[in-house]
Amino acid sequence: MELMDNNQEVEQQTEKPKVIANGGRSVGKKWIMWLLVAVLVLLLAGAGYLWWQLKAEKDAKQKLQKDKQQLQEQIDKLKKSADKSADAAPAEEADAEEVCSDTPTTTMKDNIKAALDSKNTAAFATYTTSPVKYVLAASEFGGDKTPDEAATALEYTHSATGPWDFSLPAPTIAAYDAGFYSDYFDSNTYVGKAASGMVMAFDFDCDGKIKQIFVAADDDLL
Repeated sequence: MELMDNNQEVEQQTEKPKVIANGGRSVGKKWIMWLLVAVLVLLLAGAGYLWWQLKAEKDAKQKLQKDKQQLQEQIDKLKKSADKSADAAPAEEADAEEVCSDTPTTTMKDNIKAALDSKNTAAFATYTTSPVKYVLAASEFGGDKTPDEAATALEYTHSATGPWDFSLPAPTIAAYDAGFYSDYFDSNTYVGKAASGMVMAFDFDCDGKIKQIFVAADDDLL
């Protein structure tokens, strides 16, 4: 019995180091796992910090660019305002010296109507500027003409049947202005229409002379 107890004691003493060894391996594995987790956390933290730094730098650059753009816009506005002020001063002085009115006088209006009704278009040589712009709708004929050339070109109106009406309703003139030839119908344009449908429009310079003549064979073209 004593021998058996001794054997059991030897076996127990032999087994203890194994338990200790296995426990040591388990503890070592846990430390490695914790170390890996710590390294991973540090890597993630470092990556996050790096991303935050890059984002902050990008935001700062964008803000700087925006501030520069706003500053440039303010500079441009100030410069534009200064240019307008500089341009306005001479214009105001010129207006004070001479007021330009491109509205025809009553006499000029009467002379135009009388010349067309009587087909005495030669009189237009004394009514126009030199040169005067002449435009015939739906044709290639037109451009700057001398007063005599314009008077000769106006013989085209002899084919119209009078009388000429220069008291057209505002809606009629507005319809002309909304059409293809809107450039030839301004607020001070003197517009007339013959009984047969031919339309004429006259624009004037500051001296009250005709500077532009527009002719349309029929108001259907407008």
